[in-house]
Amino acid sequence: MNPQNYQENEFQRRERELQEREKELRMRELQIEVYQDPTERVPQSQESASSSKLLSKQIINVAKFLAIVVAVVVAIRVAQVIAGLLIVGVVAWVGYQIFFKSDR
Repeated sequence: MNPQNYQENEFQRRERELQEREKELRMRELQIEVYQDPTERVPQSQESASSSKLLSKQIINVAKFLAIVVAVVVAIRVAQVIAGLLIVGVVAWVGYQIFFKSDR
């Protein structure tokens, strides 16, 4: 036997083994489908369950983001009010120092 013939035979043998494995695997899948409960044959529910989990995670992430945005906006408004009161207080204090304290 020459090496080329040997390689050809080896290739054919491996191909047959692979086909046999595929047949066995497909037969097992078919047996599972045949003997499976009709109530368990709903693969769409599995897909919808995973998609609903994904959707709920996305909704939670959006809610967290919106909560952070609202917190930042509230913090900015509070900072504006405090800054405004501080500015008015400083101007009043300077006015008091200039007009009333310097008279003495």
